[in-house]
Amino acid sequence: MSIVRVELDLSSFYTQLVHNIFTCFWKNCISNVINIFHSLLVSVYTVLSALPAAPTNLTAPDVTSDSVILAWNSDNTKPVKYYIIQFKCTCSSDYSNLYDYDVQNTTYKVLFLQSNKEYEFRIIAVNDDGQSQPSTTIIVTTHKGKLLNLSKCNRI
Repeated sequence: MSIVRVELDLSSFYTQLVHNIFTCFWKNCISNVINIFHSLLVSVYTVLSALPAAPTNLTAPDVTSDSVILAWNSDNTKPVKYYIIQFKCTCSSDYSNLYDYDVQNTTYKVLFLQSNKEYEFRIIAVNDDGQSQPSTTIIVTTHKGKLLNLSKCNRI
């Protein structure tokens, strides 16, 4: 009886097995990362698409020495709860919110401005999902105030 010696070269088998496991693992990992990224993008898109659009066509149809009427358009499909009116003197870099947070119309009269002064205005729309980007700005110069000439008055 003779003993037959058989040698198997399993190195190529193991190499192929490791390669298949590694490839399958990375394919699954990459697939999972892509699915997570896609879900995140869909969520971000949903939130961003729910935010109101910025008001458009901001105008100042009436300006006096101490007030200005602002008018704008709202192109939102979802209802806007209110508008924030922001203003600043053009010599300043910081905007302030107007004191009235119940601006629900697309026109508003801003009162108690200084005469002969340049102001910059912008509008932000707000709905249940958040705030829009600010509208384009408009620069308005209030009229010079009228001074009362007392020299022409008769004295008693």
